[in-house]
Amino acid sequence: MRNKRFGFTILLLVAYTAIFETWTVFSPRMVILSAVVTSLILTGFFAAAQRRKYFLNRWDVFGHAAIIADIFLEGILIRDHANRSFYLCAIAFAVVVGGFRWWLMGRSECQVAPAKARI
Repeated sequence: MRNKRFGFTILLLVAYTAIFETWTVFSPRMVILSAVVTSLILTGFFAAAQRRKYFLNRWDVFGHAAIIADIFLEGILIRDHANRSFYLCAIAFAVVVGGFRWWLMGRSECQVAPAKARI
């Protein structure tokens, strides 16, 4: 049976906001280094979640992977992290990835539930 909790999704949300918050005070070199390290650590957690069958389908996998890729790419490509607009991105990720996951869980429970026999 698949894990139907939001543990890894919440971990990504916390890691996303924490790393972007620290980037507001880091030097550009530290931003790049922390982006690589954070992405590697989160990829390890991602692989563990996949082994435990955390993800509900390929789109769920893609949504979570996109958050890790965003951390990596923004840390490498974007030089100025002085603003706090990343909170809007975190909210968008939470709504899209979390909302989609919640919707999928509701759908799968309806489809998996055994039909009642009518007499």
